[in-house]
Amino acid sequence: MTRMFFLYLLLLGFSLELFTMSYAAQCLPTLRFLLLQLKDGFNFTRQSKLAMWGQEDDCCKWRGVSCDSISGEVIEIDLSSSEISGNISASLFNITHHSTLS
Repeated sequence: MTRMFFLYLLLLGFSLELFTMSYAAQCLPTLRFLLLQLKDGFNFTRQSKLAMWGQEDDCCKWRGVSCDSISGEVIEIDLSSSEISGNISASLFNITHHSTLS
């Protein structure tokens, strides 16, 4: 009986681990649009984090973008070492949940 209970707990824990690993909220479409607007205001090199933005639908997977794993809200935008110049788009101020910009 104890052995079966232990096996049950082990399988339950493994199932929960798989669920949390496979479930991650995707970027909200409005945030994807705002990030692409932000990108459009900059000049950047092919090596920049911005160069690949937009090629993947889920902006949470873009280099330099971190999202809340439950809500899909952008919580960090890291453009450090990106060799960018240009204008900061007003769209940045519509991304309301980000806590870090670098």
